[in-house]
Amino acid sequence: MFSKEYFNYLLKSKKYLLLFISLITILNLLGNKEPSLSMIISGLIAIVTAYGMPLIVFYFVHDRKAVDTFFSIPVSRKAVLCSSLLFCIMCTAVPYLISSVIFGLRESFYALRILIYVPVGLLTICALVIFNTMIYLLANNAIDGVIMLGAYTVLPLSVLICINSFLLSFVCGVIDIPLEFLGYCSPLYMFATAALKYGNKQYDFLSAIFSLLISAAGLFVLKKQFVERQVERASTTSDGFFTYPFIIAVYVMLSLISIASFFSFDYSSLLKYFSDYFFVYLLLFAVFVAAHFIYQRKLYFDYRLPAYFVAALAISLIFAFAARGSRGFGISESYVKNDRNAYYTLNEWCEADSETYQYLSRQIGSDETFISIYVDAGNEKTRPELNEETAAIFEKLRREAIDLYYSDYQAYRDSDTGNLNISSYDGNRRNSYFYQTRPITIEELMTLAEDKNCHVMINCELGDYVMGSNGQLRVTNIYAN
Repeated sequence: MFSKEYFNYLLKSKKYLLLFISLITILNLLGNKEPSLSMIISGLIAIVTAYGMPLIVFYFVHDRKAVDTFFSIPVSRKAVLCSSLLFCIMCTAVPYLISSVIFGLRESFYALRILIYVPVGLLTICALVIFNTMIYLLANNAIDGVIMLGAYTVLPLSVLICINSFLLSFVCGVIDIPLEFLGYCSPLYMFATAALKYGNKQYDFLSAIFSLLISAAGLFVLKKQFVERQVERASTTSDGFFTYPFIIAVYVMLSLISIASFFSFDYSSLLKYFSDYFFVYLLLFAVFVAAHFIYQRKLYFDYRLPAYFVAALAISLIFAFAARGSRGFGISESYVKNDRNAYYTLNEWCEADSETYQYLSRQIGSDETFISIYVDAGNEKTRPELNEETAAIFEKLRREAIDLYYSDYQAYRDSDTGNLNISSYDGNRRNSYFYQTRPITIEELMTLAEDKNCHVMINCELGDYVMGSNGQLRVTNIYAN
């Protein structure tokens, strides 16, 4: 499984590369007086090395002449693979480990944190090197290998952007999108959080677990892509399923869904939508055709490409219509549940012709002042159980906002009465933000004030007030003229 002779060969043949990595690491440690900056730079060096080493060490796989030579040496392919991976991991992990230890010695306050984060960082380095090697070897030539490496690195971010576009367009109320789980699909993200944010985040067991899973999956794929690899693949078109065919299809579909998310409620007809986004679709189609030119390595226009693009466009618009008709596939109804983890804040700017304004202005003693209402029912640390009547008022305001959002989007966007913010904290904070579609009634306001866990504050140009359980205002601050 491991060849000492091949590993020594790598050490000798790459000695100048090892010397360069060592020199950069030493200059970083000696040249930066700020230890935290030194750690950040060492993390960046590790990232660059984790991407560069597989390209250098496994370059022979894509060279038609070199692959015959290397695959004919009296060392098993498994031993070559294991020795090469170990060499790449060593070149990446050792400088990072040395920098971490020196940083811990310089800053004793961070010593314990370094002790915790270094093992996670080393695990994510292993996952990153194995993942990059796997992606590089999916291709059949070096150029395609680099393109695949970039495409798969950016893929989690592209999925995140697509989901974000969908949620912000079709789901009423979502402002904080808890999509951290996508980061665990990216070894680069896991290493960045483990190595570059060592002092700002709790120990992340999931990063360690997912690093092990990605490493295991990568080794399994490498068995086919390296150990069982046919030498005839070298310097040929990368036509494997998970190369260009998969990448082009996924990126086009993600782009079309992201664009289709703009077809939400501002457009009453497809004709107006296409008139606004025609050149966007035209540009995307041009990129789609260009990607196929790069894939095939020839300027040949396949008549099936427009049909594929139109079919994908139709699927994206069907998805948009389905999301619009199902109220964001029901996510708006359940994103933040009204449970013991929920807490609420409400801000309203009282309209002068509303009954609530008239009631409050009489108590304040002026009907020519700006009045705003602020209701606070709990926070992230204290999430008290509210009365049923109080929770019912917040739920009614939320339901009215959702109904207006999907029935008359423009009227919802034009609502300037106020806003309702519902948050839920069960280890991860989630926010849901709604426009207030109507003024709160005085009866509702008094019901909120009767709840001991709900604080109703009134602000105006004259001062600040708190509403008691009897509906009367108590002065807390008077502004000087």
